[in-house]
Order: sequence, then structure tokens, then C-alpha cells
Amino acid sequence: MHKHWIVVLLALGGALAQAAPTRVVFDPAGTEQKLALKDFTPALPSDWSAYKFLVLEVRSTTSQQFEFKIHTAAGAPALNMHLFQGPWVRTVLPLARLDRPEQSGVDLAAMSNKPRALSAVHGGHNQGPLVAVQEIGFRMPAPVGEAVIELRSVTLAKDDPGDALLEAGPLVDQFGQWIPATWSGKAASLDDLQHAWADEAKALQPGGYDYCNYGGYKSTHAKATGFFRVEQVDGKWWFVDPDGHLFLSVGSDCIRSTIETSTRDRAGVFAALPPAGLSHMPPWAEG
Repeated sequence: MHKHWIVVLLALGGALAQAAPTRVVFDPAGTEQKLALKDFTPALPSDWSAYKFLVLEVRSTTSQQFEFKIHTAAGAPALNMHLFQGPWVRTVLPLARLDRPEQSGVDLAAMSNKPRALSAVHGGHNQGPLVAVQEIGFRMPAPVGEAVIELRSVTLAKDDPGDALLEAGPLVDQFGQWIPATWSGKAASLDDLQHAWADEAKALQPGGYDYCNYGGYKSTHAKATGFFRVEQVDGKWWFVDPDGHLFLSVGSDCIRSTIETSTRDRAGVFAALPPAGLSHMPPWAEG
């Protein structure tokens, strides 16, 4: 039988057995949620060694990272995943990430970070042969809010079918905002965005914070050593700047005016793309 027919038959078997999506609700305590494959998709074989990809049709209410496990008779290979928040997507997991340690390199790009078009897959531990597969598992150590995954198809493939958006797009509007989500301050029009810019410009006025050139509090005094250091003052540990002023280091790192993402293999995701020439991404990452 042709290999593509094998994938179709497996998919049909799963669809017939699983008429309604299975919901996985992440436990605030971090307990793993398991699905027995014999109940979920009886058509799947327990020996996955002849296949290269696990294909999931899945929908997530959250973009938070979670751990995905494959439970076999010998162990539980696992990796970490991020999914698009909101729509049904098809995402593909290379099984090589789970059945043996990565050996293509030693940097993060080779060993850990493996982005897909509609998800991110990284990490990987407890790798082992994917034979006598019994269950798949989902775990989120500390979910923020209610985090739910719906799963309606689990199939195996020998060729990568590619990630796909299974709902009508777009998902990202002309301002770069995530369409399926709502939040206070989300711009509904260009006028909204321009008003927000004007309000921000008014709010960003110099304040009388009594900071020195290094950001320390001028009214505080410790030994000036010419270097940044720490010192315990009145029972509390403080950063001390080179001039001997105490300071707090609080804030977010790497704040920029832009953020890049690839458009490759993401047809239908974006409502509009910026003019050519504005991207700061390397050529190999651009779609």
C-alpha cells in the first residue's frame, strides 16, 4: 500500500473513533494529563519506529509552554511546545526529537530550538525507542489562568505534511495584534493607535526621581568603589553603583520598537505585511 494511503487511513481511523475533540485541562498543581491511545485513536499502531512524524490537529486557549510526553513500556520521552493561541492548527512533531538525543550540533539551534510554522518545539529529554507506545501526556508546571488544549486528531506520517492553519484567517491584524484575543487597550482602528501614541507621549515626561547618572538614589550613601557591587544595608541586600548610591535593578530586558517573526509557510496568518525593506531579519528567515 502506498505510504500516503497509510497516513489517510490512520487519519480516518482516528476521526471515526474521535467524533468530538478531547479536552485537556491543565491542572494548576502541574499534574500531567494522560490520554490512552487505545481509547483515543485505536487505529494508531503502538510501534512508531517506522514513522518520522507525529501529526496533531490541536487547538489551544493559551500560548504558554507545556510539556508533551510519549509514554512507552520503557519510558516517557518528552519535549516542550508552544502553540498558536485560539485556532485549530495542524502541527507536526519530528519523532527523531523523541527517540534519540540530537546529534546535529552543539548550539541551541541544533540541540534545542526547532520552530515550526505554527508552533515551537524545543528541548527534549528521556529519549528512547518509540515502541510499545501506550499514552501521550500533557503537563504545564504553573499555568496562568485556565489553560486548555483540544485534540481532535493524532496520526503518524513518514513524510512531513507541513503545518497548516485549519481555520479561516487571518490571525494577525494590520497592526501586528493577535486577532483571536482581546485585551484592554487593543487598537480597533488607526485612530485608536494614534490616540494611544499621543497619550503615551504625554505620559512620558521627566520625573523628579533623584537618580544619579548610574540610576542610583542620590540621597543614599555607601562606599564608592568605582564598580557596581552589592552590600547589606540595615539587614537588606542592595546594589551599589560606582559612586556609592543604592539602586534597584527592576525592569524588562531587550525592549525594542520592533519584533520580528518569519512569514515563511504562514499563508493566511497575516492580514497585511509591512512594506519590503523594513525587516531586520536575516534573509534565510524571511518568507
